[in-house]
Amino acid sequence: MQITLYVAPSIDGYIATSDKDSEWVSPTCGKSFMQAVHDYSCIILGSHTYDQYQGEMYPVKEVFNIVVSSDKSRHSSDPDLVFAPSPSTAISLAQTHGHAKALLIGGGTINAAFLKESLIDDIILDVHPLILGKGIKEFENIEKFVRLRRTSVTPMDDDLVQIRYQVIK
Repeated sequence: MQITLYVAPSIDGYIATSDKDSEWVSPTCGKSFMQAVHDYSCIILGSHTYDQYQGEMYPVKEVFNIVVSSDKSRHSSDPDLVFAPSPSTAISLAQTHGHAKALLIGGGTINAAFLKESLIDDIILDVHPLILGKGIKEFENIEKFVRLRRTSVTPMDDDLVQIRYQVIK
């Protein structure tokens, strides 16, 4: 199964401020992100990201949504929304529902969990031209050395740059 991480960081590698604010993310990035979501048709996200944007952004309609959550009591009556206790279970659920690829949508904790288990194949970064100085990192508490191979760099509106990488395994 191919897992692609999609992240919208500042140039210093933060995806949100310390108080979890990501309102600074450009509308250009939002359009690119939603296009990717529909191209993949299956998304995996962490419970904090889901809870923060539930009802506003998630679950995404017409897309299979998997939320990784350690809370075993979480369930959904929506057939396009399931909860998984771990990254490997999330991948199994995606495959069981006929998906060969999925888009992983951070936060830093779930990104790190997938990276630690060598489950990320590709990374898409929509790099924003700003410095936050502190906040939530793309990968929280990771001590793993990972090599990447750049596959493309695309200038975007609002002075953003999209960089795509392949994870070298």
